[in-house]
Amino acid sequence: MLYRLRVLREGLAPYQVELDARSLEDAYTKAEQQGLTVLKANTTQALFGLLSARQKNYAFPLILFCQEFRVLFEAGLSVLEVLQTLIDKETNINNQQILQQLATAVQEGKTLSQAMQLCPNAFPGLFVATISAAETTGDLTEALLRYSLYLENIDFLKKRVISATVYPAIVVTFGLVVLTFLIVYVIPKFSKIYETQIAHVSTSTQLLLNLGKFSQQYGVYLLIGASALIVAIVTLLSQVNMRKKLYDTLWKLP
Repeated sequence: MLYRLRVLREGLAPYQVELDARSLEDAYTKAEQQGLTVLKANTTQALFGLLSARQKNYAFPLILFCQEFRVLFEAGLSVLEVLQTLIDKETNINNQQILQQLATAVQEGKTLSQAMQLCPNAFPGLFVATISAAETTGDLTEALLRYSLYLENIDFLKKRVISATVYPAIVVTFGLVVLTFLIVYVIPKFSKIYETQIAHVSTSTQLLLNLGKFSQQYGVYLLIGASALIVAIVTLLSQVNMRKKLYDTLWKLP
């Protein structure tokens, strides 16, 4: 399988190379043998890209991993023994594969942080950097504790934000439904009364009546257009690059 790696060599700017390897781990090994530091790796085959996308959608239980790893490591087990213990007790096949990949890399002589770099979908860059720093200072258990607390705080904050937005979302949705009902059904009924019994109406009333007629005649098209707009917005926000641009724009606002 052909892998495209973004690598870094001392004294040079990051660049891309292509290596033929049996697996992603083998590609990392070949790159390191050439004196290269791998920053990012992917395959040129579309099928592997689809599999990577599926793996990316899978959420590795990082908080539980930190807690269990810290407890076992504090009990006196080595890194490899901890990983093997976690593999033996794990029932989820995806988790087992990730843990097995870590254990295999550690057996080959890699540090824990280097092994985690082979599983970027399970271990984010901040976590890998934290483990790498802890390996240098010899304070792995404290680093695992701090990061698990950080994840718990982030998870708690997300839940608070979601719970805080539920009520406004319900109110706005209900308001839009009522407004749509008034424009599409109620206003056209009143327009017939205005047309037969009232000769002159104010400009604002006439605009409202025209809006009701328009929505009644072209309501299906408006519904299709609104649905397409919502789908387009959700699709754009699901892309990392678009979210990054949006966040950058929001940060620039006064």
